[in-house]
Amino acid sequence: MLVVHFDNPPHHFLDEPMSVELDRLTRRLARDTSVGAVVFAGQGSAYPHLHVPDVLDAVRLAPRRVPYPVALAILRVGSVLTRSRLVDRVVRATPLRGVLLAPRLYATFRRMNRTDKVFVAAINGTAVAMGWVFALACDVRVAADGTYAIGLPESTVGVLAGAGGARRTLDAIGTSRALELLLEGRMLTPRQAADLGLVHHLVPRDDLEARAVSIAQRLATRGPRVIRELKRVAYQGPGAHRTTAAFRAEGAALLTTMTDRRAVRAITAFHRRLTAPAPTTAHALETAWLNTPDGPDSRSDR
Repeated sequence: MLVVHFDNPPHHFLDEPMSVELDRLTRRLARDTSVGAVVFAGQGSAYPHLHVPDVLDAVRLAPRRVPYPVALAILRVGSVLTRSRLVDRVVRATPLRGVLLAPRLYATFRRMNRTDKVFVAAINGTAVAMGWVFALACDVRVAADGTYAIGLPESTVGVLAGAGGARRTLDAIGTSRALELLLEGRMLTPRQAADLGLVHHLVPRDDLEARAVSIAQRLATRGPRVIRELKRVAYQGPGAHRTTAAFRAEGAALLTTMTDRRAVRAITAFHRRLTAPAPTTAHALETAWLNTPDGPDSRSDR
């Protein structure tokens, strides 16, 4: 059993280098027969949030909004490139490095869903946008009880919740409830998320990591074969929507929304609000999402 702490001070952002580390870790885990379960624990008061400048560096390469069919082609190419660690390393040394961030994360999460390990998210605090997307990619979610925010508010800045966020939410709670939640960009308390079935275990904050480790140790005893096959049924079997094609379609939708000029302005405003003047905290993260100015109007994607 392995415990992984997100450690990228001062704010523990999930940035481009961390995405590379996660890619390497999941590749090694896929070959490691000594590990049956992994706990991903946060640091400070928030689960890792995506490093916004990495996103902006990528989308600003596009002179205008990327149409969906073109975005789909780009995702296909990116998916091929990330399969080769050598090509990935070469591209990371160029200004195009941000373009591979989304395909790399999709590949990492897909690997987590297909391997014979159980992945447990120990959610210690605010888990919005990429923090919550990462938690959704794990098999089991354990959250500290409290009043902090959980959810996918990306639509409030005109962006689709990608990297599997939208697709996994739709699968987890059904189209009707999930679509309304995603359209609103509504954030939930841990208890509300647990009531919807998005969080499996709600525990006192002081018990969080110990409970997550206990669950991981117990599930690791199920054996690699049954873990792999149960996950195959859950994530790839008949009726499952978490296929490569489904995630690629979601990724293309993410790219075409993120390259909309209004969305770029809104994301930029969000980043300014998040980083100045006070240091990033969980409260600042929630406030930035809730109060980002210059958001896109309701017709920005037409």
